[in-house]
Amino acid sequence: MKQLFSVLFLFVFISGLALAQDTPTLFGKGKVQTIQRDLDVLYDQTAGAGGVSLVSQNFEASFDVYDCQGADDFEVPAGETWSIESIDVPGAYFNGVGPANSFNVWFYNDASGLPGTEVASVMNASFTDPGGLGSVTIDFSPAIDLSEGTYWVSVQANIDFGVGGEWGWTEHLPVNTESAWQNPGGGFALPCTSWGYRVTTCTLTGTSGYTDYAFRLNGTSGGGGGYSVPEVLYYIFDDAGMTTTPNYAVPGRGSADGTLMGGMTMGGTGQFGDALVGTGGSSSTDYVSTGWTTDIAASDWTISLWLSDLPVGQTTLYYFFGDNTAGSFRCFMNGVAGQDWIALRQTTPSWSLYIGPIAPGPTVVTFVYDSGSLVVKGYLNGAYVDQIAVSALNITGTGEFKVGGYSTSVGLQGSMDEYRFYDRALSDAEIAGLAKAPPVEVV
Repeated sequence: MKQLFSVLFLFVFISGLALAQDTPTLFGKGKVQTIQRDLDVLYDQTAGAGGVSLVSQNFEASFDVYDCQGADDFEVPAGETWSIESIDVPGAYFNGVGPANSFNVWFYNDASGLPGTEVASVMNASFTDPGGLGSVTIDFSPAIDLSEGTYWVSVQANIDFGVGGEWGWTEHLPVNTESAWQNPGGGFALPCTSWGYRVTTCTLTGTSGYTDYAFRLNGTSGGGGGYSVPEVLYYIFDDAGMTTTPNYAVPGRGSADGTLMGGMTMGGTGQFGDALVGTGGSSSTDYVSTGWTTDIAASDWTISLWLSDLPVGQTTLYYFFGDNTAGSFRCFMNGVAGQDWIALRQTTPSWSLYIGPIAPGPTVVTFVYDSGSLVVKGYLNGAYVDQIAVSALNITGTGEFKVGGYSTSVGLQGSMDEYRFYDRALSDAEIAGLAKAPPVEVV
């Protein structure tokens, strides 16, 4: 299914002399510009790109000791097979203006959290560079086929330092395992002549906190069933004209059917099939009754929902779900989040995450809590946006968890579909799939 995505490209400012250095350096700086392209995206790790690009380059023979590679990990979800047709790589030239002669791309198996055995490689690959300053798309023909599992991708520019300077791969905020780097010849005098974690082990640091690389994988996926049924709540709202909708979660919590209360209806157009339709009524009367007394407790969780037809430019707070007895755990748009942005908050303990904009939609919004790392992450349309550090959470209440509303506040105005509540933290690959994969087959 084709969708329009924004590709982040890093444009570097060249400061006077094209070759200001006699020997290669480790990084250059630039700014991000957004370019629209029509892509079928398998994995997107570009939304958190930073302003520094770190060298990953095959130099000419006289500078072989500086040859180096960066690498970053990604996951193909269970049950899926990906055919990767291209990769988008935000990057920049520095200590010169390029261009690269070609690129080398490797895919590796994961070996205890670092690149392991090679799965596939494309050497001396041609590329396109719309801005001419180092942000590239590399096509694969034939496609690279990968079954489920964790992999690493490495991208390296072939460029002579004495002619075009250097190319760097743009940094990114943390996603999954920290990125890796190696400089087998030791020319940069960093402690990584073999694969090591770029920041923690190799001490190759750009912007503080940006430990990964930006990239996007494009192609097709097959196999089906890769995005498992949620364990807590799963409403697909495909029951136009009815006042109940099945909870397809396995094993599920609360009632076997969600009951539409007050003015809530099903119909219109959802992400797939029909949708839940709200008119902005009071949540004291208008909501989906789950029959679930909130008890997610201290476990990991993921909540994902599709939203559309939302009011734009309003100051009213519209609530999407929550339980006021569970430490006031709630999700809404506008207010402190900002106009047309969405917030996930809890009062006890106090924390908030804001991402956006989401209005008018359609937008797939996903929130993930990882109790191991104590972070809550936010995603829009399958792409990572932001995260916050939290103390250990406990989402437990004495009242009912509501969907389409919260307490007695103003509820959903617009359409909601594919409401998913998992009792685990989904991977980035699984989250990317929620934005484009058809609903899980349910009976």
